[in-house]
Amino acid sequence: MTDKQTVKFGDICREVKLTTKDPIADGYERYIGLEHLDSGSLKIKRWGIIAEDNPSFTRVFKKGHILFGKRRPYLKKAAIAEFDGVCSGDIIVLDNKSGIRKGLLPYLIQSESFWEWSIKTSSGSLSPRTKFKSLAEYKFELSDKTMQEQQEKALEKTLEIENISSACEASLSMLTDMLVLHKTHSNHAIRSLKQAREINIPDGWSQYKLEDLAIKERNSFVIGPFGSDLVVSDFKNAGHPVIFVRDIQPNRLDWISNIFVDDEKFEKLAAHKAQAGDVIFTKMGLPPGISAVYPDLLGTGIITADIIRLRPNLDVVEPEYLSYVANSRFFRQQVRMITAGQTRPKLTLADFKKLIVYLPSLDEQKRLLELMRKIESIRFDRKIQKSLLNHFLG
Repeated sequence: MTDKQTVKFGDICREVKLTTKDPIADGYERYIGLEHLDSGSLKIKRWGIIAEDNPSFTRVFKKGHILFGKRRPYLKKAAIAEFDGVCSGDIIVLDNKSGIRKGLLPYLIQSESFWEWSIKTSSGSLSPRTKFKSLAEYKFELSDKTMQEQQEKALEKTLEIENISSACEASLSMLTDMLVLHKTHSNHAIRSLKQAREINIPDGWSQYKLEDLAIKERNSFVIGPFGSDLVVSDFKNAGHPVIFVRDIQPNRLDWISNIFVDDEKFEKLAAHKAQAGDVIFTKMGLPPGISAVYPDLLGTGIITADIIRLRPNLDVVEPEYLSYVANSRFFRQQVRMITAGQTRPKLTLADFKKLIVYLPSLDEQKRLLELMRKIESIRFDRKIQKSLLNHFLG
């Protein structure tokens, strides 16, 4: 074998097709959906509990397998499983064959050229998907075993840095939770909605139902339009942005959909507009209730059926602070209680409006927001890892 040899991805990797009819009986506790995978990261930082959420997933993965998001590959979601579990059907489970070091395969998958191939071979306009048969045809230059070992060691160091960063980010997330619920002790576990309403709060803090925080005007707290009112044929390449569940991340809106509607449709759906400063929530997903503030730069848009939009009363709450509260452990526990037992957890607006939040004065909200923004500014820079990936494998 020469220093480098051109091979196909299917020569060094296989698709794992294990399934289970009863995950809990077979000993699996955790599940992974696409929402649990972070773009560009090999680290799985969160997961769902099968017994709590009852997902319909049957695809099995084992520790050491690679979980590859085949739906919307432009999101670049692929990670190494650190435990056994089940995953979404929109995830391909991969394992290495002979010819490549097991530790090198995940980095190959995260290289730019592999993602470009994945995107190129995907099909479908609204929700494109690729498949292993297409990925198997990807060609690349594979180094000899000695060079592979050196490459693997160098790339493993970057993963060590990311693991340390992930631990720091988890600690920062806990700190944010403590700040947003400062002095109320509502960051503790609650066992009922009644308990959520009975927390003792200090002077200067107030209890609100979520609906109390909406401005007093028509359509200030709404869900998106019925599916029949906004269909694929309405989508355009320019115009007013359309916001989907996939665009909403905790405390930020990453508009990846790049889908629009024209002026006529925009005006017909005026009740479902989202504008700068609105707080939007995912109505469904695993889990539902993820919140973000609609940004200034995007321009007024339209929310889709599986999103809830609240236009906040700025005399009572800072939109960004409300988003942090909605993404806190305390609020997530309430969301879980009103969606318990559902196969696909989904919020109803009537139940969601009644959930409890605790707020300090506006001045205190602004002070705490300054601290939380500083926390959010701490991020792991993957430039070194990406540079090595593309040099070795891209």
